[in-house]
Amino acid sequence: TLNKYGMEFEGVNIFKARKQVAEKLEQLGHIEKVEDYAHNVMYSEKSKAMIEPILSEQWFVSMKKLAEPAIKVVEEGKIKFYPEMWTKTYYHWMRNVRDWCISRQLWWGHQIPVWYHNETGEVYCDVKPPEDPENWTQDSDVLDTWFSSWLWPFSVFGWQNSEKDANNKELHYFYPTDLLVTASDII
Repeated sequence: TLNKYGMEFEGVNIFKARKQVAEKLEQLGHIEKVEDYAHNVMYSEKSKAMIEPILSEQWFVSMKKLAEPAIKVVEEGKIKFYPEMWTKTYYHWMRNVRDWCISRQLWWGHQIPVWYHNETGEVYCDVKPPEDPENWTQDSDVLDTWFSSWLWPFSVFGWQNSEKDANNKELHYFYPTDLLVTASDII
């Protein structure tokens, strides 16, 4: 069924909605022609239901500026890849990086630290919740697994503040690390 973005067609079965939308567009004079065409349709592995892409709001991290220092440390030899051939792959990824969709619509995970004011719609983003949380609703999205993964040392060994973290022996023993053994998709 169509979601709220289908406006007057919200809740209508997708197959019925296609006909209704076409009829509406025709009434408005916005259809030039209607024709059948072949295209790929994906089906769920489990339910065998047809998969329909859904437009939804997501959170992204702009990656180009973050890629610049990541490239620089490899160019300066501060980070090395073994075997060396992965350096070329790394440069290709970093120089062609796209913005990263960090939001997921799951019931578990690190919740995105964004709140919406219940009356004004104001957006609040901070590691600490608003001072009057009863007036705010936190975004229900959670962080992508890879984004959450780099939070691991902080989650395990504490994440207080820079003064306390400076004296956290366990945190500094394991992080930052000097060796990562990973699969090629995580360089």
